[in-house]
Amino acid sequence: IETRAGHIACVGFSESKTQAFCIPLMCIERWDGYWAEGEEVILWRLMRKVLCHRNARCIGQNFVYDMQYFWRWFLVKPTFWFDTMIGHHVLFPGTPKGLSVLASLHCEHYVYWKDDGKEWEQKKGEDTWWWYNCQDCAYTFEIAESLYPAIQASLPTQWDFQQNVLQNLLFRAMVRGIRIDTSKKAMFAFELREEITKRETWIREVLGHELNIKSSKQMKELFYDDLKLPVIKSKKTHAPTLDDKALERHARKFPELGLFIRKIQELRSLGVFLSTFVEARLDRDQRIRSSYNGAGTETFRLSSSENAFGSGLNLQNIPKGTEGDDHTALQLPNVRKLYIPDPGYTIFDMDLDRADLQVVVWEADDDELRQALSEGVDLHTLNAKTLFNLSGSLEEIKKRHPDKRQLAKSWVHGTNYGGGPRTMAMTCGITVREAERLQERWFAAHPGIKRWHTRQEQLLRTKRIAENRFGYRHVFFDRIDGALPQALAWVPQSTVACVINRAWESIATKLPEVEILVQVHDSLVGQFPTSAGPAIIPRILDAAKIVIPYERPLIIPAGIKTSTVSWGDCE
Repeated sequence: IETRAGHIACVGFSESKTQAFCIPLMCIERWDGYWAEGEEVILWRLMRKVLCHRNARCIGQNFVYDMQYFWRWFLVKPTFWFDTMIGHHVLFPGTPKGLSVLASLHCEHYVYWKDDGKEWEQKKGEDTWWWYNCQDCAYTFEIAESLYPAIQASLPTQWDFQQNVLQNLLFRAMVRGIRIDTSKKAMFAFELREEITKRETWIREVLGHELNIKSSKQMKELFYDDLKLPVIKSKKTHAPTLDDKALERHARKFPELGLFIRKIQELRSLGVFLSTFVEARLDRDQRIRSSYNGAGTETFRLSSSENAFGSGLNLQNIPKGTEGDDHTALQLPNVRKLYIPDPGYTIFDMDLDRADLQVVVWEADDDELRQALSEGVDLHTLNAKTLFNLSGSLEEIKKRHPDKRQLAKSWVHGTNYGGGPRTMAMTCGITVREAERLQERWFAAHPGIKRWHTRQEQLLRTKRIAENRFGYRHVFFDRIDGALPQALAWVPQSTVACVINRAWESIATKLPEVEILVQVHDSLVGQFPTSAGPAIIPRILDAAKIVIPYERPLIIPAGIKTSTVSWGDCE
């Protein structure tokens, strides 16, 4: 489809790589559409008959976008068979997957014809736009003809789940949406604007004039021209910057500016909370509906954003805020409290327990860490005891050495994912020699971690891939020197993505009365009828038990918090 002003402008069809036709629905000459009302009704009946036929094999590119339009305006859910974007993503995650890129790879006679946008551009005539629509269809058909045999020869099971299972789950969640407490939304907005006004007034009184912190020009003039601070440049652009890291460096070097800089940072945080999270646009029924992308990341994690109609937001990044945190002066609201269950339902948040770490431990086949995980031990304290030869019980060490526990937390995470001594020294603020000594001690205590690194490095050098236990692969096309940390991180992240999505499918299949509303990487937010009572919770947890097929099978444990009030009130 091609779209205009939130509506379907035209629909294209192709049944071969050389033939296609376009059915225009909107046009400039007639405000009420290209066809008379009766003619358009007949066309939509025919299109619905074809798209929803049980034997239809509908092919599309990023078809979940098109389905939002088909469903919203015509309640049509096509019999969807193959998404070329999903197919390419399964074979080559992390590589570009726009239609023009795929056409250049798979089509016999490829000539670049247009950008991948679906919105009509007024400077292009409608005849040209309809012609582009036909080309899109023919290219997509030819791409599918090339991709499908390659998928069936290498990753048919993985493709089937991503295409036929996950896409249906995503569509259901996108259509359903999640209810919003509009009165609390208004209250949060009022409180945030008040806090913003207080800080803007304070800055104006200190400076004697207004300062627009969103203006890069004004900020640079203040800090680098008026205050004459040393210029900090971005590592990427090499241009002067005043991002949060730069402001923190200035605050450390010039403590007399600490309070002023903190006010600017607070203003930035308040502005993000207000504009991004609290003022996110709702649909007319006061629900948030976002668009999920099953091909959004190389690790097969989902990504989410506002939907095709401009409402919604990234639901996987909803903050808990800092309410009740005594360690910060800025009290940001728990935005999750805006998300409420439907009447008669209880909302729940099911979270996998230390999911990425569990996978790392099983990859390393480390019995000591496996036992610690099963016993619920505080691993950061246990690791601090190992790294620094600390004596006493774990509780005593946690109380006496909080700094070493925090260092162990950052250190072990970075080292497990392939950080070398120099990288870890910079990350943790220690000398390279200290870093080398700690890594020697860590790998001596847990040799399985080093064996996993060696095994993955060998896989990179011989096959240029990383692979998880569900059979998903990441192919590294660039130089593999320095790719080990990326490959090591990909394995647990992709594994957890496979687990949480299969848990979603299992719950949807076994417990149809339970609705999953949001997926947040390693957790699921949903609702169940309050009348089901506490007895349904162990059934949800049981349905979420997904076996990762290691030699010693791994089931990542999960916990559930519930509330009849809101997501943010789950406990």
